[in-house]
This record gives sequence, C-alpha cells and structure tokens, in this order.
Amino acid sequence: MNNRQKMYRTNTQIKKYLLEKGFHSIYLFPHLRHLKDYIFEKQGFDAIGWKSNSKTLYLFQFKTNKKASKKTLAEYKKINKKYYVKCLWVNKPDRKPVEVYGSL
Repeated sequence: MNNRQKMYRTNTQIKKYLLEKGFHSIYLFPHLRHLKDYIFEKQGFDAIGWKSNSKTLYLFQFKTNKKASKKTLAEYKKINKKYYVKCLWVNKPDRKPVEVYGSL
C-alpha cells in the first residue's frame, strides 16, 4: 500500500470516528503537491469541522505516525484562546484506536 492509499484509508477512519462523536460536518483540505496543510497562525491543519448545535469551529491535524508534541499543543491552546476555535491533533496509528489530543 502506498502513502496516498494509506492517507485516504486513515482519513476515512478518522472522519467516521469524529462523526460518531457528534460532529455534523468535516471538510478535508486537498493535499496538493507542494501544499499539504492549510496554514493558520503558523500551524498546519488538514480539516475543518463543527458539531451539531455548537457555534465552535474545529481545526484538525491528522497524523498516522507520531503523537502531538507539548510545544504544538501549547500553540494550539494559544490559538484556541485568541480566536475562540478548537484545535485538535488526531492520531491514528496502524491497527490501533484513534487518539485525540485536545478537548472535543
């Protein structure tokens, strides 16, 4: 399985997990050749979404190979406070359950 196939499979599994957790819509940003993330406040994000009956906007970073660093999570907290959005790091290693860093 090549990297692109793995990315699609992982994104599908994460999207299904988030929809089960109460998210209404999740839009994945396209992965282009030279731009893989949407950059917001010097942080890269793969998707945007929101929950039903909530006015909070969520920004997601999907990963398959590493956990969130403390530095990245600190940057996410700054963005959360400054813009009233929620930034989440979602990790989905092979054959393991989905891990979410940040509050749903």
